[in-house]
Amino acid sequence: MCDLDGVVRHFDPVRQAEIEARFGLPAGTISTLALDPPLLQPAIIGAVADETWRASVASALRLRWPSVDADAAVAAWSASPGTPDEQVVALVRRVRQRVPVLALTNATTRLRSDLARAGLDGVFDRVVSSAEVGHAKPSAPVFRAAQEAAAEVLGCAVLEPEQILYVDDSPGHVAGAAALGWTAVTFEGPQQLATVLRTSGLL
Repeated sequence: MCDLDGVVRHFDPVRQAEIEARFGLPAGTISTLALDPPLLQPAIIGAVADETWRASVASALRLRWPSVDADAAVAAWSASPGTPDEQVVALVRRVRQRVPVLALTNATTRLRSDLARAGLDGVFDRVVSSAEVGHAKPSAPVFRAAQEAAAEVLGCAVLEPEQILYVDDSPGHVAGAAALGWTAVTFEGPQQLATVLRTSGLL
């Protein structure tokens, strides 16, 4: 089991900063607004659609920077579906020769189309999205939903928590998984991940 953003998929901060500069905004402006919990949380638990969330980001941007074309700025910032980390994708494909691999991610309702656009829609045996579960990491229900999904993929009635190896770049999410008994590891890069997988007998 692994996280998606920050592990398998990345968004280029340089490109995002270039977009913000084009619209006369300081670097990180749109990201800071988009990730503000009052705006983000409803989107990643599926309470609002991705389009609604991005429109809310544009509204917040417009309030702070009235002279900026907020809709165009957010649309440009939103255009990329992210870039796969090919080294990590290769590791996932190798592990899948031995055991199923699931992605567990906090995401909006746009996730499935973004994965297809990024060429990641066939990489995992299953993708568990917070927006579809209705709960976001690090809350226990989303981890339990992922554990149930893994059991379904394996075709077993029960999957014990210690049978799951989970990798995430967020220490808080790692702690949430570990609290349920999963073997949870903080992602530090492809080489470290390869070492973890070899140590676990998965490569």
